[in-house]
Amino acid sequence: MSQFKKIYSIQFKHLYYGTNQNDFINDFDIIPSLDTEVILKNYGMVMKQTSDSLVVLGETISGGTQLLRAVGATTKFRFYLKLKTKTFHNFTDIPLTGNDGKIYYFNNAESHIPGSGDLTGNLILLSAAHTTDYVDGAERLEALPELFIKNIPSSYNQVKIEDVYDSSNVVFDSGTTFLAGDIQFDLRGKVRPGRYKLTQSGIPIGNEFYIDSKAGSGVFGVIEILEVHGSNAPYKYVDNTGTIINPTYVLAFKNRSTIWKYFVKVNDTMILPPNSLRIGNAPVSFSTPLVSGSQAIFTSLEIPLLHKTYQNIILYQMVSDNGVYDSGTDIAVILNMPNPSVDIVKPGTYPAVYSEIFVYV
Repeated sequence: MSQFKKIYSIQFKHLYYGTNQNDFINDFDIIPSLDTEVILKNYGMVMKQTSDSLVVLGETISGGTQLLRAVGATTKFRFYLKLKTKTFHNFTDIPLTGNDGKIYYFNNAESHIPGSGDLTGNLILLSAAHTTDYVDGAERLEALPELFIKNIPSSYNQVKIEDVYDSSNVVFDSGTTFLAGDIQFDLRGKVRPGRYKLTQSGIPIGNEFYIDSKAGSGVFGVIEILEVHGSNAPYKYVDNTGTIINPTYVLAFKNRSTIWKYFVKVNDTMILPPNSLRIGNAPVSFSTPLVSGSQAIFTSLEIPLLHKTYQNIILYQMVSDNGVYDSGTDIAVILNMPNPSVDIVKPGTYPAVYSEIFVYV
């Protein structure tokens, strides 16, 4: 009697959401490619989405750990990530400029065990050489359709376009013909979506790229889960005998920190211009304000943006000069100032990013 068991899962995490990660997965539509839908059907597999994960289950032999229909050496699951949240780039610590003809690319081709206290015990869908456990923009590849132009900087023969993870998959070979300059490559109907490299006699020319006719149609990123044959590496989801390993892969994002800048305008002549601002539940203070008449500008160091906003942001006129708000002597102006909106962030001198808040008293 067959039984479905979990083959692997992809967990989504974002520090912006703190302990309530259920909200994060709603930032994306997670869409299997058409060939992935075929794989799921042909191999007796089921894809399910939970509150914070994507789970793939497979039919096993007699309820054991062997897949009833073993996957092949070149089996590749591919999932597109389409953003549903317009402000995602604002509160996420990735380039503000968007994809710019690129696509975020994640896969399980290398083992990357997290070293952060925020993420433990799982495999990260980034390269093992990645400097952090979080997506930071370095994962972006140029996204190309099946018909594209590439520059060959010198006159070369033996120019090839090869699959980065499957050396047997060569989709173009110039042979003894010499190529130079801007060359148009027509791979329509010849190429399977994936990560490729341009080489000359095996030596890479330029950066790797992702070929997919759908990559430019509003796709933020793509996740590829490869079968990864070879040694029984920890990043595989089945071993060489077809036994399920059931790893949990993690796609993790870090929240953006911005410099908060409060512009306070005092319209009430009975209120002294405030000269101090403190966040009561966070170790963040603001610089001495720039005061001009009835206006004061308070500027912080970088503060991480949070979905659950900071409380007890106190705007006051300091009387007792002890560096903290004293309700007995200091004069409160506003006891709970607003957090900045993630709808708008303002780039300053790189890498500074500002959040501006306008308050009228």
